Amino acid sequence: MSADMSAPVVFIVDDDDASLRAALASLPGSCGFQAVACASGAEFRAKLFREQDLLDAGAAALARDGERRASARAADELAARYAGLTPRERKIMGLAASGLMNKQTAGQIGTSEIPVKIHRANAMRKMQAKTFADLVRVAEALGLDVAQARPGSYTVPSNLREAIHSQLCC
Repeated sequence: MSADMSAPVVFIVDDDDASLRAALASLPGSCGFQAVACASGAEFRAKLFREQDLLDAGAAALARDGERRASARAADELAARYAGLTPRERKIMGLAASGLMNKQTAGQIGTSEIPVKIHRANAMRKMQAKTFADLVRVAEALGLDVAQARPGSYTVPSNLREAIHSQLCC
């Protein structure tokens, strides 16, 4: 198990102790003692419970952990695909996703329309975007400023993995 991937946890307590709630709520990624569904994959149960309740809590924690891991994998794959773009493809992807037409994009970067079409098609293929709308969604998930993309504003936030993960998991 890698350092950034933690196992799902089910906490079982025998009373409603406030200090225990505070301690559990302070754990990294915890969403609070009272919650049943937690982003961290933790499952909290208080008071007496049936065996089936424990099994259900474990199943729910495992299901959420599976979703979190799948989201993290998707974010990593998206980041890897984006890293595979050339600087020109990244720039054209950002400008195109911001709503500029090919002719306008060509004017912005000082080339003709044909290379813009080629780079845009390459970016779509490398990012596995079947439609232009898919490319815009990918650009948004990457954290590109698609509403105001201009030369120099097509970089990905420094903490790329977390930015993508937050877009994909919620």
